[in-house]
Amino acid sequence: MGHLGLYRGGPCVFRTNTLSCAQFFPKSPNHVQRMRLRIIYFLFCLTPCFTFAQNTPIDLQTALSNLEAAETAHHQQRYSDALPLAVSAYGYFKTHGSATALPQSAYQLARTQYALQQYDTAQVYFLEAAKYFPQPSIPCGDAWHYAGRCAMSSNRLTDAEYFFSKGLEIRRLLQPKSPCDLAESYEGLGDVHHALGEYTVAIGDFQHNLEEQTACSGAESMATAHVWSNLGMAYLRRGDYRQALHGLESCLAIQQRLVPEMHLSMGEIYHNLGSAYKSMLKPEEAFYYFEKSLAIYQQLKGADALELAKNNSDIGLYYLEQRNYAKASEHFEQMTRIMAHHKQTDSKSYAFVCSSIGNLYFGQKDYPNAIVWYEKMVDIWRNKNHHLNSQLASMMTYLARAKVKNGQFEAGFAHYREALDIWEQLHHPYLAQGYALMGSAYKMAYYARQDDSSLEWCRQWYDKATKETQQQLRYELSPESLRKMLMEYDITVDNAIETEILYLRRFPNSAPECQARIWALQEQMHGYQLISAMQDAKAKSFAGIPDEERRRDADLSAGIIALDVQRMQMLQNGKSINDPEILAVNAQIFAQKKALDTLQAQFERNYPNYHQLRYQRVVVPLATMQQLLQPQQTVLSYIVGDSSVFALVVQKDKVNVREIKYQFPLNDVVHKLRRGIEGYHIEVNPRPVLYEQTVRQYAKTAVELYAHLIAPVAGLLTKDLLIIPDGVLNEIPFDALLSAPPTDLTNFSTYPFLVHQYQISYVYSGTIFQQIQSQTSPPAANEVLAMAPFFWRDSVELVPYFIDKNHTREQFHGLPYSGEEVLSIKKNYAPDTQIWLNEVATKSAFKAHAGMYKILHLATHGMANRNTGSFSYLAFTPEKDNDGILTAGELYVLKLNAAMVVLSACETGSGEALKGEGMIGLVRAFMYAGARSVVASMWRVNDRSTMHVMQLFYENLQQGKSKQDALSAAKRTYLQRFPGQSSHPYYWSAFSVFGDTSPISGK
Repeated sequence: MGHLGLYRGGPCVFRTNTLSCAQFFPKSPNHVQRMRLRIIYFLFCLTPCFTFAQNTPIDLQTALSNLEAAETAHHQQRYSDALPLAVSAYGYFKTHGSATALPQSAYQLARTQYALQQYDTAQVYFLEAAKYFPQPSIPCGDAWHYAGRCAMSSNRLTDAEYFFSKGLEIRRLLQPKSPCDLAESYEGLGDVHHALGEYTVAIGDFQHNLEEQTACSGAESMATAHVWSNLGMAYLRRGDYRQALHGLESCLAIQQRLVPEMHLSMGEIYHNLGSAYKSMLKPEEAFYYFEKSLAIYQQLKGADALELAKNNSDIGLYYLEQRNYAKASEHFEQMTRIMAHHKQTDSKSYAFVCSSIGNLYFGQKDYPNAIVWYEKMVDIWRNKNHHLNSQLASMMTYLARAKVKNGQFEAGFAHYREALDIWEQLHHPYLAQGYALMGSAYKMAYYARQDDSSLEWCRQWYDKATKETQQQLRYELSPESLRKMLMEYDITVDNAIETEILYLRRFPNSAPECQARIWALQEQMHGYQLISAMQDAKAKSFAGIPDEERRRDADLSAGIIALDVQRMQMLQNGKSINDPEILAVNAQIFAQKKALDTLQAQFERNYPNYHQLRYQRVVVPLATMQQLLQPQQTVLSYIVGDSSVFALVVQKDKVNVREIKYQFPLNDVVHKLRRGIEGYHIEVNPRPVLYEQTVRQYAKTAVELYAHLIAPVAGLLTKDLLIIPDGVLNEIPFDALLSAPPTDLTNFSTYPFLVHQYQISYVYSGTIFQQIQSQTSPPAANEVLAMAPFFWRDSVELVPYFIDKNHTREQFHGLPYSGEEVLSIKKNYAPDTQIWLNEVATKSAFKAHAGMYKILHLATHGMANRNTGSFSYLAFTPEKDNDGILTAGELYVLKLNAAMVVLSACETGSGEALKGEGMIGLVRAFMYAGARSVVASMWRVNDRSTMHVMQLFYENLQQGKSKQDALSAAKRTYLQRFPGQSSHPYYWSAFSVFGDTSPISGK
């Protein structure tokens, strides 16, 4: 009789996901005792089955026939018919004994019980079959594995882990090994550990699963795609976004080749990708994938499909974040209707429905109703999950937050403590956020109760949050994960600074301590990624790494950048983020980054100094910063919070802190200021009425921003201002702010521009300022390299451009004044200036020679990329093998020795504004490459006025003035020489100095 067919197929083809077999036996005697009690209880419940068998006597042949018939009915999915046949056969062999047939009949009975979703009883029979099957053998391994499936289906995760591990142990002993069976075991273990929140272990299981599944079904199979998805989701839960996207996109790429777009598996992977982007705080990409998933499920399964509930939930949450409560409510109603239709209102999934509805009420500040839904969420989750899990901790923070907002402080504290207990036991990465949430709760309690105890607790919890985050950041290598962590950390820092200010008001004698803490907090955020990158470069230079290995590192970095540019160009040409070609490039980028990670890990192993230098993350102390300042210098450092701007005024002999409350939309006012400056001048066909409108808008917002940002600290400032902006403040040209309303809007000579009062420069952080000041390597020996790629010498060709005085250095056309600009540097500042014009001003020439010069002056076209700052670019003369575009990302692999880089082009000081980081763009890239200072523009500058400002700037440098003083004086002189409309701030205020401001002697 061919009974091996009993060990395969049927409902047991159902697959879950996997972990490692770290332990194959129960973890404690208590576990064994619980298992025995369960088996005894289940066997007791099955007494009617045994009675049925005993009261209907059968012979051996009938028992064997019933067993065959049970198998046949089972394969035909007639489970109700198969069950009594299987019971009868089992009863006979249990009574009469049979070394072969008893385990086979127990196994068949278990399969049928499983198919009928009677998981507890099925588990008993699978375990009995495992007991009697030979060890090791294929059926024994199968029985243990499917016992694990039963335990998983009943949410008994600890039992499932043990059963899957036993199955894996047996399957690994078999010869030859079956990769399909091993894949199945690793998948089951991965699912268990994922459900337990043990994501690192789950990742190990899924990696083994991927290896075995590839051997089983091939790299291009739906089963392998499924493993990639599981692996991606495990990485996502661990917070490793680069690996998560790689796993999910690998799944998507395989599925695109195997199934049509309108396929349920496509709906699932799109939803998972949406979840990944949502976790990465990229709502637009998340929304794109959620909507695609929703459309697939709607078309294939109808409006009532259960899968639509989660898509409606996520889309509703997207609208909730946009504060579009009507659209959010619409999707939540659909979600609730679907769950009710499927009678899922007591399921684990419904707990997330309750969470979404609670979030809706919370967003509308209806805290009592939010509490009702959050409590329902927690009750459901507790009833369905009896093990320690991070999801419960997250849910408890939702409930705690609502109760604190509702004034129920002690209850809120208790819920937060429960969440923290869970995260601490799991060593979960959310722990830092949990500490910060507890700090926020005590801060709200302090505002309500004005008690010193709440303020002290608030301070302590924020201190724990910042220290925990710093520890996590120290070894966070993935830029994708790092960026999200910094965005979340920034909120913690804002709140911690606010707490210090509250403490300072309450205890004025604590001023030195509080001021030092506030400085340290803001320094931990300002320019974090740039400092880390500069530190890494320094570590590679001084750790004794051989040149060959460093070149390999540089080549890999350059390859990644080239692929990034290729991907950007494809997206700009209309390809979607799920296009197969985009996914293929993403896979190449991932492979290059993985190779780079491997190489850097080798650096850490082989060169101990590299590890030490790389991770010595030390911010400049306040006292040290004060020592670096000159008597006439003031550092004005800003931190932008939700309702306040914190201004830290640091001078050589004193420190002041101000909290500036603003009751107006700061972002909107800054954008109106920029529109007021640029709006008319960048229009293709501007109307005269627009000029008047934009001038009025500029004057109004320039006065308003001065009143909020400068006036509260004006009495503390010296003439030389070193500003460390934050967030949207990076978009403000402080030189062009107005200390009072102009007496005559039509006459710019009456405008009280700030440039008349201060000499302003900018820096990313005090720590970067210190690093620049402490650089010991001398600048390059050659004086100036000046390039003007778009100065066309043909006079006939230049005529129309000289006539058009409003030409900007943005579109790729001729820039006639750029040539005169660079020639004036040679004439008036440095006679040995090397000038490259037009066809010789190429990208390759710049990259080959830039490291040899003390000053680099680039008069060309430029463009900021505000979505991805590393794609901001400068334009050079195109060549056969390249288009002349030099992106910010490409600059990171250059080595410069420049005391100053002047980017005389459009938008070179703009880019992607990141909270705490400043502008991610060309300035940041040049400073990383080694430039001590950069002069750059904030908007699309005018060709002619830029030439005049630059000529004056170099004349002032020749007189020995600091860069900061030289540029400010150039702007003031420009205002005197070019009155009328030419004095509009658009023409002169775009350029700023970033970094070191010390003088550069002329020749």
